[in-house]
Amino acid sequence: MELAIQVRGSYPEVTRAARWAESEGLAGIALPDHYLAGADASLPAYDHLIHFAALARDTGSLELVDLVSPITFRHPAVYAKTAVTLAEISGGRFVLGLGTGWLEEEHRLFGFDFPSQAIRFEMLEEALAYVRAFSSGEEFVGQHFHLKAFSSSPRPPFKIVVGGSGEQRTPRLAGMYADEFNLFPSRDGDLEGRVATCRQAATDAGRNPSHVRLSYTTPVFAGSDEAGYRQLIESEAAERGRTVEQLESRLAERHIPFGWGKQLAECLEPVRTAGVTRLYLQVGTTEVEQIDTAVAPFRT
Repeated sequence: MELAIQVRGSYPEVTRAARWAESEGLAGIALPDHYLAGADASLPAYDHLIHFAALARDTGSLELVDLVSPITFRHPAVYAKTAVTLAEISGGRFVLGLGTGWLEEEHRLFGFDFPSQAIRFEMLEEALAYVRAFSSGEEFVGQHFHLKAFSSSPRPPFKIVVGGSGEQRTPRLAGMYADEFNLFPSRDGDLEGRVATCRQAATDAGRNPSHVRLSYTTPVFAGSDEAGYRQLIESEAAERGRTVEQLESRLAERHIPFGWGKQLAECLEPVRTAGVTRLYLQVGTTEVEQIDTAVAPFRT
């Protein structure tokens, strides 16, 4: 599988991570689109779509992946024009990610509307159809958004990623509209079922399902050897106020890969079997030495 990383931070921090990833031959770097960095609203948080514009100039080969932007933040016209601009600057390396949004607190603090999940899925489906119509110059009329048919310029191509842990709606929308379906760990663990739903939706939409790349985003709980893993998992367990056994049980329950060597490979086997070809590692740091340590176990 291809390896990529997902990070967040200030632009100097993100740049260091991106340049390391490029020098190490990783496939891409993903940034989340959140206006809060966590439960503590005072933590630094940035508009990473702006960071992508700078990364487009400061990197040369990495794919720049938006994982993902909430449809509640911006009108799909803004996303379409932003994606076109970033695709132009980066030479086609930008991938636009769209999702329903889930972090209610950032909506409350910044004053964004946060409709029910059902309404947000309606908005997401319309936004995806809108962006595709924009790319082809066609008209789109929906309940939430509409677009006139006209030849907008410029219109360089850009890719779309749809991701999440849902069992039906997210895979269906990915199959209908996306170039990439990004899967997240979930309790049901039915990766193959979600992939089958995505592929069937692509077929029903007249698309080639093999053209939808499958990727997987996961936190990192791995070591290059047993000692390195034990040090990591003991530290993580203590930070969460749990025993190592409790943390490992929770990771297994959510199908998050953990361990080292053969154990880690066995954790990843269901991901490989499902057809995933790219792994996004949520490294939780922008320090290149720590990123290198986190990524190393997945290279074997």
